[in-house]
Amino acid sequence: FALANMGKKSRLAGSEENFGQQKVKVQKVNDVEKVLENGGIGQSHENGVIQQVLLQNFMNHAHLKMCFDAHINFIVGKNGSGKSAIANALILGLGEKACSTGRNSHSVKNYIMHNCNFALIQIHLANGGDDPFVASDGTDFGATIVVERRIEQTGAGAYHLKSGDGSVSKKSSKTEVEKLCEHLFIQASNPCAVLTQEAAKKFLHHGNDTDRYSFFMHAANLQSVQEDLRDMRDNIAEMNDKIDEQARNMPALEKHAKDASEEYEGAKALKLLNSQLQDSEKILGWALVADKEERLEALKEEEKKAKEDVIKAEGAKEEGDANLRNMEEHIISAKQELADLMARLTPVSQEGNKAVGIFNKHKKEVKDAKRQVEAFEAELQSTQKECQTFEQKLKDMMHSMEETQRAKQAEMERQRQYFEEKRSEAARRGTEMDEMIRNSSAAYQAVEQQVRHKKDAHARISADLHEVQRELDSIRGNQLNS
Repeated sequence: FALANMGKKSRLAGSEENFGQQKVKVQKVNDVEKVLENGGIGQSHENGVIQQVLLQNFMNHAHLKMCFDAHINFIVGKNGSGKSAIANALILGLGEKACSTGRNSHSVKNYIMHNCNFALIQIHLANGGDDPFVASDGTDFGATIVVERRIEQTGAGAYHLKSGDGSVSKKSSKTEVEKLCEHLFIQASNPCAVLTQEAAKKFLHHGNDTDRYSFFMHAANLQSVQEDLRDMRDNIAEMNDKIDEQARNMPALEKHAKDASEEYEGAKALKLLNSQLQDSEKILGWALVADKEERLEALKEEEKKAKEDVIKAEGAKEEGDANLRNMEEHIISAKQELADLMARLTPVSQEGNKAVGIFNKHKKEVKDAKRQVEAFEAELQSTQKECQTFEQKLKDMMHSMEETQRAKQAEMERQRQYFEEKRSEAARRGTEMDEMIRNSSAAYQAVEQQVRHKKDAHARISADLHEVQRELDSIRGNQLNS
């Protein structure tokens, strides 16, 4: 088994000359050739050259690691030693199907070693030239890129792209591996690139003209081109059908486009109106702000006047409190004078009561004397002269006592009238004081009610002021947000 590592030039020159590949690929090959000839980057392997293959549990290889030269390599071994397994690993590891190996197998799981759960294929490719492969997400794999395919006995397998030193590892997909092969100009299913043992036997020993022509078409990639042309013809026919269908739908589409244009013009007009409405709302908002500010100033002026009225009312209240305290002092003084008069009236009343007692005592004595006179009337008859004299003295004594009693009664009447006058005067002054207290209380209540009204007015004005301030802040916030 021979493996030719001859880079992009050898693998692509025949394709460009015979099969009409894109000229840009030839330009890239020529650029790489110039770089290699001039020693520009000094790498030993051209991009896409196989550097190493590692197999694990693949066919009859439990573990195989094989490094390759940059040019031609010969793999020698007995029949059944696993030479063809390396070619099959290259085909499957680079994203091809199981049927591409030429074996009668349609599942990659058949290539797992017996009694093993998985198989692993790692292919190290040179990637350090002038045009290295970079993943679609920008991942750079360095000078060597490793394509790893893991085949599971149960479940789906997986692809990974890694750097040669293992510092970069990215879970990949079959599509990305195909993009890698396309970038490096690798066609693993092309028998001119990888000629399997089955394909060689069929071509050399059992082939006829039809098989050889089919081999030629496949090797020269004309078969895929023919399939692509067939698909393109089908696509062109499908596109023509769609064009015809769209042509039939054109009047309806034109009407729809006209309606859409009218709706667009209406939307533009509506947008203009909305813009004008927003501008008007802004102007209205600022007008409301100005009106609220004027109202706020008026309320502030009213609040100032209310504060002044409150201060005046508080002053009037203080003055009323002072008058009330003076009245209370006068009342206390009048009560004290009344108490003094009552204190002075008590001894006089006691003296009058004492005089009445003396009068009653003398009256009793007179009564006793009369009884004595009646008792001793007989004796008085005998002693007429002495009795007359005694009677005269008695009369004189009675007259004197009556005069004294009348004088004392007159004095007591005068003092009684004096105290009655003082009592009436005290009662009158007490009535006047009560009237003054009632008037002062009424004035104090009126002042207090006025102060309460002023405070209520001040509270209402403050509440209105706070409400206006809140509305003004809200309007300003809305204006700033808009």
